[in-house]
Amino acid sequence: MKKALLLCFTLVITSFSFSQGLNSVASSGTNNILAVGNTGKILKSTTGGSSWNSFTINPAVNYKSITQTGNYYFITGDNGKIYKTVITELNLSEYNTGITTSLNSVFFYGFAKRICLRQ
Repeated sequence: MKKALLLCFTLVITSFSFSQGLNSVASSGTNNILAVGNTGKILKSTTGGSSWNSFTINPAVNYKSITQTGNYYFITGDNGKIYKTVITELNLSEYNTGITTSLNSVFFYGFAKRICLRQ
């Protein structure tokens, strides 16, 4: 509970110090946290939220949702694409879904790690 409150507090503080427009946050454990937002904004913490680095990967894309499964983060965008990156890096691989409108959510379920997308 304390970590969840710290994470929420940290995101509120960083949203004022970096920029507005964050849309989603995911954690791979206690230290690695990624937050995504509008105009290609990504905030990354490897210290459990104690410090953050700000990146702009692709300013033409509004990143809508992020989820973590296994050793990867998956991010959706307003261009119908999914982006994948290894937890320890920030190199986005782009995947076409055949959808050209905004993907607002991504999550995995079931033993086979089926992917669900929501427009």
